[in-house]
Amino acid sequence: MGAKICLEHAIIFLLVLLALAFESKAGSIVIYWGQDGREGTLTDTCASGNYKIVNIAFLSTFGGGRKPQINLAGHCDPASNGCKIVSQGIRYCQSQGIKVLLSLGGGTRTYSLSSVAEARNLADYLWNNFLGGSSNARPLGDAVLDGIDFDIEGGGGPSYYAELARGLSEYSKRGRKVYLAAAPQCPFPDASLNSALSTGLFDYVWIQFYNNPQCEYKTSSPNGFKNSWQKWTTSVSASQFFIGLPASTAAAGSGYVAPNVLNSQVLPFAKGSSKYGGVMLWNKYNDDKNRPNVSSALFFTHNTALGPPYRVLVDTNFINFSIQNKLDLEKGMMDCLYAKCTPCITDCVMAELEKLGQKYRVALRIAKDPRFERLPCTHKGTYADDCLVDRVTQHKCFIVATCDRDLKRRIRKIPGVPIMYITQHKYSIERMPEATIGGGKLKL
Repeated sequence: MGAKICLEHAIIFLLVLLALAFESKAGSIVIYWGQDGREGTLTDTCASGNYKIVNIAFLSTFGGGRKPQINLAGHCDPASNGCKIVSQGIRYCQSQGIKVLLSLGGGTRTYSLSSVAEARNLADYLWNNFLGGSSNARPLGDAVLDGIDFDIEGGGGPSYYAELARGLSEYSKRGRKVYLAAAPQCPFPDASLNSALSTGLFDYVWIQFYNNPQCEYKTSSPNGFKNSWQKWTTSVSASQFFIGLPASTAAAGSGYVAPNVLNSQVLPFAKGSSKYGGVMLWNKYNDDKNRPNVSSALFFTHNTALGPPYRVLVDTNFINFSIQNKLDLEKGMMDCLYAKCTPCITDCVMAELEKLGQKYRVALRIAKDPRFERLPCTHKGTYADDCLVDRVTQHKCFIVATCDRDLKRRIRKIPGVPIMYITQHKYSIERMPEATIGGGKLKL
């Protein structure tokens, strides 16, 4: 008996080590949001559970005597202070552990830097109007962004972007780190950003492997991409490097990589770098259009939207069976996943518990525990199973906790959503299902 217990503990310990090792190579998805009014709000973007970093695009006017100005396409009008509402989305994203950066530049020619003084003035402006400083005219409201992304595609004065990076980096000394990111073109070195990247101050570099045929990934001739990736990751000092790709064939003139090719050919090579960070996608609207059935988070070999603290959607039957098995929900979940967990309950499940009456009064009391996250429902009706299925279909950032056979059958059809259930008086997790994307299977 003792040997069996020791063996079980050894197996669990090995599985934890393997999970940590696997997670260390897991990538994140970075998305650009702001240049298409059809892509939904910033809150919608982060609620999808697909992304770990969102770049708000763009502050497209600055320098040369011009007043700095953001351009969020069809989302809002900064001239009438209509973009201050974006603060709500910024705070929501950050509450979900998602970093939000402001992207400078873009493909226009309405920006430039022509002197050290101009670069320093822009750093001060960004600090006071978007970061940790203060101003009466903050274009995106009072939310504090996590950092600045340099998407400089011309705009004059490349040497002065290094000065801008130094100025922004100095503000990190005031207590809250200012993350710096850059989006260079894949031909090395990038004419507009080489000086800035040479400072070694950047946390993230998402290399644009599109609209540049000489270094895009091609199955028939992959060396252009491979040589460029190796050059960037070994020549530039930065914390993480990302493969920048168009989210669909319509998002760029060239460089789109199908998900099955990305999984089988590109990512295995890119992960050879210890500084691999994941994939950057341009842009949110095209990502939405290109994935009618499967989240772009499934580009990777597991669902990167899932990570501690885990959010666990519970149904009525799971709470009731937990009571019968004398299991504390939060503790049992943490024991199962070896990480912090947040039990979540929807309005529909709560309504179902209330309708069940006196027999379920203990379950109802547990569901009202302040440790539970209450998720509002805006749809008609209160059929809890349909509510849960619809929610995890749209937002693959949840684990579903249920012992209901029919609900488990329905959830298994949704790629990337694990199921927690009760067995032998403790919680357990079913393996992640296989998903099909772009014609190829992913082992999730």
